[in-house]
Amino acid sequence: MAQKDVGAITKICRSWYDGALLSKYFYQKNEKVLRLGLQTATPARLFFTGGWLEWFALSTVLKLQDTFQKTPISVARGAKVQFPNEDLFELDVVALFEKQLFVIECKSGEFRSEINRLSRLQKRLGLDGRFFVICSPQLDEAQAKSMTAMYGISFVNLQMLAPHIQRTLAAG
Repeated sequence: MAQKDVGAITKICRSWYDGALLSKYFYQKNEKVLRLGLQTATPARLFFTGGWLEWFALSTVLKLQDTFQKTPISVARGAKVQFPNEDLFELDVVALFEKQLFVIECKSGEFRSEINRLSRLQKRLGLDGRFFVICSPQLDEAQAKSMTAMYGISFVNLQMLAPHIQRTLAAG
């Protein structure tokens, strides 16, 4: 690796260690070997399994309260919905802007195998695809737009989430 890349990686790992996401951090400079120990505490494990993305989506929605000052907003993370046939789903982030429901499913890892299940969930909830959002930091803007066009539900990355919600609400 280039020294610049090594520096960036060690800086991130050092900040994770300082923030107690890692229980161990050793960098052997001569061998360019990095040894990490993951923290076993639940909040740290959740960070590495994608919990951070749910908090990001939640905080993004909460920041939009300034934009929609006259619109009452209710937000929940990890909301459970049970259908009449007793199917139970946990929704990562739900936001109710006055009377318009948004569902944000956060996917920090591979999610393509879940698209069909999520599309069925969107239909069961009776939501227009603009209001059912899959947020994945791995997507670039072109991928997100093509997947949105193909599947009829909204795909966004981190930078696209707030603008998507704002545009969708403004359009009515």
